[in-house]
Amino acid sequence: MKRILFFLLASAMLLPGAAQRRKSAKETLHISRPAFAASYTFSLIPHDVRVVGDSTTVSFRIMNFDCYTLASSCALVTDKGERLPVRSGKLFTRAMQGSVVRVVGVQQLKFDHLYYTVVNYDPIQLLDSVVLSFPALPKGTRSFDFTEGYPDTLDAKKAVQAWDVFGIRLDGKTYASSLPATTVTADRSTLPPFTPRWGKARLHLHLLGECLPDKLDAGGVSFFHWGADKMGYRTECVTDVSADRHTATYTFDACEPFTCQARFLNYASFIPVLAPGTDLHVYVDVNAVGRHVQDLGADVHYLHMQGETAAMSEALTKWLERIQKNLFVERLTQLRGQDSTGLTVEKMRASHYALLQEWRQQLADDTTLLPQQREFLNLYAEDCYVNAMERTRQLVSYFARGTSYALDADAIYDRDCAATDTLPDPHFAELSLFHDDLRTLYVYPIATDWYAYLKHNNVHEGAAYEWARQRQLVADAKKQLDEMHCLTTEQLHALSPLYVDSLRTENEQLRALLDRTERKMEEQVQILPELREGQTALQAIVEQNKGKLLVIDFWATWCGPCRMGMKAMVPLKEELAGRDDVEFIYVTNQTSPHRDWVDTIDKHEGKHYRLTNEQWENLGAAAEGIPEYRIFDKDGNEVECIIGYSESLPDKVRTALQKAGMK
Repeated sequence: MKRILFFLLASAMLLPGAAQRRKSAKETLHISRPAFAASYTFSLIPHDVRVVGDSTTVSFRIMNFDCYTLASSCALVTDKGERLPVRSGKLFTRAMQGSVVRVVGVQQLKFDHLYYTVVNYDPIQLLDSVVLSFPALPKGTRSFDFTEGYPDTLDAKKAVQAWDVFGIRLDGKTYASSLPATTVTADRSTLPPFTPRWGKARLHLHLLGECLPDKLDAGGVSFFHWGADKMGYRTECVTDVSADRHTATYTFDACEPFTCQARFLNYASFIPVLAPGTDLHVYVDVNAVGRHVQDLGADVHYLHMQGETAAMSEALTKWLERIQKNLFVERLTQLRGQDSTGLTVEKMRASHYALLQEWRQQLADDTTLLPQQREFLNLYAEDCYVNAMERTRQLVSYFARGTSYALDADAIYDRDCAATDTLPDPHFAELSLFHDDLRTLYVYPIATDWYAYLKHNNVHEGAAYEWARQRQLVADAKKQLDEMHCLTTEQLHALSPLYVDSLRTENEQLRALLDRTERKMEEQVQILPELREGQTALQAIVEQNKGKLLVIDFWATWCGPCRMGMKAMVPLKEELAGRDDVEFIYVTNQTSPHRDWVDTIDKHEGKHYRLTNEQWENLGAAAEGIPEYRIFDKDGNEVECIIGYSESLPDKVRTALQKAGMK
């Protein structure tokens, strides 16, 4: 990390705006890493401001984003309303090799031109920074905005997506914190009991900060839902944004507590714990978010929470990176490297328990935690421990095959470990996880197989057991629906009233989908033939469809850019609909739930393959990342490979088809 920071500071000296000034021009101002008030996207971060002679040079660090287009209408707008139009710009590229970063190229910036953040994949090269030149800032200027200058008549969505940066200060000072002065407090010294019930769970987001532009949208929050198939809440929410765009309320229907990752302003995030019948208020200092991004993720306090679940939310946001389920695998990887005799089940479980004990000690030593927070995090750590204990088969497969998705995980486990896998867990009695008052549901144990663990430890009754049993019934029902098999009346009657309505609705929707798509499935779904020795799955697909121009789309139902690409391609497909020499082929694998895949077939004409995981691994060099588009001529020769989605995708595919012989 030190090498990266050193390089970033050193490379800034290479930028034209930071170059040694000419003797003939006098430098009247130089501000390094100026404070700024806000940004719509936080994707261009001001790094350096210099006024030399009649020119102002502003360098911006380019943060993670798929692509960039800087408008020729770029300008600086001073605090007195004076507008300074852009003169020219330069674009810098960096290469990354491990932790070493270096500038490898510079080019003249073309305004209104689309640039991709990833310049090259092998070796990896990324856009690093852009340096823009403007007329000199007038004397007495205290701050300025950088704006792309879109007119008010332009599409409002495009204006909000602009790279505007507001309130860039020239006095070397930072903005004062606008967060409430009070600290989070817990109403109870321990977690409250919980009774599953449907109700409204509300998250209120308040954006605060000096010089905050009126159009900054508090509604622009994305939620990453963990275990989105959980029946305890609806992932869709109702959003209500205040007139000034600074406050938004997100309302979820839920019958159990749940967590998700809330991301806003592109770079700020937190982990809310939400529960039916509760309100969580989150206050965000937008100025501090800017410092957080500008300092490369430095620990800058930009959040304050209030509400019944605030203490848990702040604790989880703070500790999530330290307590995670995948850390058990990392610890085992280290252990495996130190032990040449191999990992047995006994060693694995001893490692799990040792890590749990370390977490318990760290939580005990953290004097900043409230009692409720410490209890919550201890239960969260125990849930991670139980999850690892019940993943023995997958972990054995991981270390035997190098992948946690090995199709023969059970066979490897039975061969190598079944004889030494002793249950019950000798540490079961130490756990506080299975309270009969269900307070533990606040840790959101959806990814953990409580039901199997409790059975392995001879527990067959109690509120925690009954909840886990119902969750297993729900999981089995969801899996059956995903595999396109409707539920029987008896199965629906066995489900808890909390979950049955949602599953009954899904069941009815599946019946309607099957009735509607039965004939279409027969026409569009393709089966991969048995592969010849040395033949890849991609070669087999091309051979099956030889004689036509092929556009092969590698995708997945859960991939957002993939779905955007499909939607963007619709006009081109309609344009080519009358031709019988062009075939659109869609290839996915078993990570795409069967039902979601069938729903896609219903919406997108073409030939569809759903490969097994083993067939997917045998695609050869194809589909190392998705979305990926490969175009073949009528003889089966590949003429183009397009990686990733962009707005220009249809034009790229059309050009590739013409190259392949389309007239």
